Amino acid sequence: MGLTHTSMFHPSYGARQTQDEPPSVKIGILVACNPIDPSSSGSELRAKFAAFLDSAAMRQVIEALTHVAPGMSWKNLAGHGPRTLEAALTAGNDPMEGVPVASALLLPPTAGESLYGRNGDSATLILYIEPRTAADQVLPASDLAEWYRRFNLVLAIPDAFADFLEKDLGLGAFDDPPAQLGIWVKSHQPLTSMIDTRGLQTLPGSWPSNQFIGWAFADRGGKPIAGTTRDLLIQLCEYTLHLDAFEQALTEVTDSTPSKETKYDIDSRNSQGVQIGDNNVQNNFFTMPASQPIPNSGSQGGGSDRGSDRSSSGQGSDERNGGFQGDGTARLTPPAELSRRTLPLNDGIRTGTLLAIEVRAHAELADSRVVLTSIAGPPGTQTMATPVQLYWHPEGRESTTIADAAFALINVVQVGPLPPSAIMKSPNNDLPRSLQDGEWRVELQFTARGYSAQAISAAFIVRSVVGIPSQSIEWIELGIP
Repeated sequence: MGLTHTSMFHPSYGARQTQDEPPSVKIGILVACNPIDPSSSGSELRAKFAAFLDSAAMRQVIEALTHVAPGMSWKNLAGHGPRTLEAALTAGNDPMEGVPVASALLLPPTAGESLYGRNGDSATLILYIEPRTAADQVLPASDLAEWYRRFNLVLAIPDAFADFLEKDLGLGAFDDPPAQLGIWVKSHQPLTSMIDTRGLQTLPGSWPSNQFIGWAFADRGGKPIAGTTRDLLIQLCEYTLHLDAFEQALTEVTDSTPSKETKYDIDSRNSQGVQIGDNNVQNNFFTMPASQPIPNSGSQGGGSDRGSDRSSSGQGSDERNGGFQGDGTARLTPPAELSRRTLPLNDGIRTGTLLAIEVRAHAELADSRVVLTSIAGPPGTQTMATPVQLYWHPEGRESTTIADAAFALINVVQVGPLPPSAIMKSPNNDLPRSLQDGEWRVELQFTARGYSAQAISAAFIVRSVVGIPSQSIEWIELGIP
């Protein structure tokens, strides 16, 4: 859904330096639906979008994260006709003045068009909030109980978003591909500036993280939303905050908070809270109620049929819904064997070298992805902002399916054919990142649907050479922590 690299276009955001960015929370929702007609009335769609943003489900989330003064309202921004709808929550009449309380972006699939960075069969909703007090100051750190309440409210949004697509826009709401939810909590300072850990012990030797990214993918069976919220908090405490003996505090929070905190039927979109992530990026599986069957070619998806079974697959295969076994646990065996490869590159005129990681599958691996979670270079060098995805070679794709016993290659770093210097490429960045001479270390996370994530650490060295290419690259090590 592009949670980490889809930017909000308000000018107040772009005028800042990175070190001046305040703490923020970014929420992304992806729900399958029919494409929108590009000739549709943009005015009508913008009015409906603003009304949805003012709905109870959305208001509760925003008000739980930041102060919303009386009289504030959503104003539509230019966007790009019915293809891109954007809005800002502000107090003044001119939404371009000052910093919005919240910003929202709606990216529907568009009939007959393939737009860069878009999911062609799902609508994307992005909500961005910078938590502030009534005095317009950065919100103080909140305890686990407050974050538990907030995550509960966030996990109710997919149901409301699906209703909006189906009932207000008439686009339907389907369960194939599965719906997704992501939440990105980020601060320029350590994340304890947003999450109060007083009374809890941080493990010695831990590295302070400044962000937490939690993912959830739709699945039919599982826990209530409260269960997924608890799983997200466990991941937050264990892998991001590196807390010890936090379980009792978390139990007190979850036991003392009602599982239903809104008027919405949060049990109808349950969750399969299975941790398949590591480092700062976490994944879960949550369950939505049975949605509409996928329409036949030419159908428009109108009336509600979200109580029916999927039209063809039913419940026979857990792997089709994320590859999880019936007891709701991810496979713990490594999904693949990893090895380092050095490959020659040639475009017919110029040559180059690619350092790649070979991923040889033990079974079919669907929706295989690689995320660069950290990178460190020689002292004083600038590095690529993380987390970002890496490409598969040679297709240049963000995700791929690897057949049983087959292999695919992760593009880690390359020299040439163009440019003739060392670079790393990511689908999240418009331009590649050049690498200076010296030793580089990277941490990666490989995920495939239905398997626990596999953490990868690697190191390579970049050297200047005479001629073209102007640099050389060489593996130092590849390890599985």
